[in-house]
Amino acid sequence: MVRVDLGSIESPQDRQPVPAGTYYCELEAIEERRTKSGDDLWSLRWIIQTGPYEGRALWDSVAFSEAALPKVKILCTALGVGEGGEVELRPDVLIGRRCYVRVYIETQTYGGGPPRNRVPFDGYATQSDNGGGNDIPF
Repeated sequence: MVRVDLGSIESPQDRQPVPAGTYYCELEAIEERRTKSGDDLWSLRWIIQTGPYEGRALWDSVAFSEAALPKVKILCTALGVGEGGEVELRPDVLIGRRCYVRVYIETQTYGGGPPRNRVPFDGYATQSDNGGGNDIPF
């Protein structure tokens, strides 16, 4: 038997997205899947490491289709993997690495879902891309 006090748990409707901005995050988990067209697809779970939203999670996905490979390169560069050469990517190579993740708030127009955070195509950067500061001018 599992005993849970449901009254002390925050309602999903009460959980708002973090404000649009750039956050220093650690890649906590990768779920491997496939797209409808058969390409590999990784769902990424990021954990914010600093500031008032420390501990909050952000999600993104990267597909390994020809059209999406530039995003994979941006992600790998931000995480310090591959540096322009060929690399065999595995989740264990990336999990635990950190970079800056930029998000905006997306309002879902169809289906009436709540607002949520989204990472843009070029939403990853290293600390050196920002001169070591916290506000990355993408």
